[in-house]
Amino acid sequence: MNTFTKLSSGAFALALFIGLNAPAVQAADVVTAADTIDELSTLVALVGAAGLAGTLADAEDITVFAPTNDAFEKLPRALLRAIERDSSILVSILTYHVADERLRAADVVSMNRIGTLEGSNINVRTAGSNVFLNNARITAVDIETSNATVHTINNVLIPWHSILRDVIAALRHGA
Repeated sequence: MNTFTKLSSGAFALALFIGLNAPAVQAADVVTAADTIDELSTLVALVGAAGLAGTLADAEDITVFAPTNDAFEKLPRALLRAIERDSSILVSILTYHVADERLRAADVVSMNRIGTLEGSNINVRTAGSNVFLNNARITAVDIETSNATVHTINNVLIPWHSILRDVIAALRHGA
């Protein structure tokens, strides 16, 4: 039996998943480090607008599932405007991307659910060599900062169950 047939599907996904080259640990906190990555500029701007920059910069041992600029561009314009204009919606969405512990790729792929600072869980699943958080595929892993591990994702995670009423109200009021 060769090595590949000995691996379970989860272990095989992990082997492919962590095979990506992760950047070296950055001495900067997660917000400062993210600010140096062009593809995270929308996320950084929204974190600032929500007043969460200091909180995230001062946090210890967190994980951030960071949507790229392309992920934000996939959102309908009206929804993005509603998110930008309603601070409670924005804070809920942003904190739904943060776990209160450091999770490396090997940890994430071994989990079924991840609890978030927003209070809800993110579902984890593997499909071939891909790892998904709800409907978002992890695109880069284990970006280490002084206080966080960052994994980039290709879609924005939205905790619909906790913000749906607020989003509908914001859309009705011309967001």
